[in-house]
Amino acid sequence: EGVHQRPGKQKLDDSTVSEAEVTEVADPQKEEADRWAKWYLRAKSGIAMLLGFFVLVYLGHLFMVLLILALQITGLKEVWDIRIKKLKKEQQDSDIIPVLMTLDWYFFFTTCVLVYGRAFITQFRYFFLSNYYLNQFMNHHLMIVFAMFIFGFIFFVLSLKKGMYKLQIHQLSWTIATLILMVIPSSFNIYNIFEGLIWFFVPAGLVITNDCFAYFVGFFIGRTPLIQLSPKKTWEGFIGAMITTWIFSFTVKLLF
Repeated sequence: EGVHQRPGKQKLDDSTVSEAEVTEVADPQKEEADRWAKWYLRAKSGIAMLLGFFVLVYLGHLFMVLLILALQITGLKEVWDIRIKKLKKEQQDSDIIPVLMTLDWYFFFTTCVLVYGRAFITQFRYFFLSNYYLNQFMNHHLMIVFAMFIFGFIFFVLSLKKGMYKLQIHQLSWTIATLILMVIPSSFNIYNIFEGLIWFFVPAGLVITNDCFAYFVGFFIGRTPLIQLSPKKTWEGFIGAMITTWIFSFTVKLLF
């Protein structure tokens, strides 16, 4: 009896899959409507972000520095959330997760004191000299940062749990590597901003132009896939983005 039931069950499954495929193929209008809905959403959000970017440029250097800080926080939160979800999925000891998150943000704050403090001391040296406490901070900046890092490492050692040493050391190394790769390089933009907004606006504008036109050109005339890793990217979008980026760069050169 069981021998005769399996082919029937397999036949039913094949029939079900076949009907789903037919339904999917037979509804191209819905697929096209979803495609345009995504286009409108991206267009509106892109215009909103572009206007917000120009407003921050108009407001000046300090607001652009705050933009860099906000982007760093957003990027780190997204990356660290992936790690926390993985730890929870693997059913690791949940008691260490709050400790890991505390250390993550503490070391991020300490790194900001290092890189932002150095940038502001370099740019606003006379302002720091005019105040006793700021002057002390400026004179002992590196010592303060060193003490903060040492305190963080002491807290980490005290938080170690038996049987979890390898995991906790691995997570600390992951945190430090993330800060080195994401926070320190992007913080160099602060120096560019203080040297003149043009040195931040032009590179950011090139990236924005390339990304936007790669999507729009690919959306309207894209036919040839570029790479398997990202199947929606096309050669037409790549070439169109390259040309429009060149046009933007030469236009900025003529204007400034």
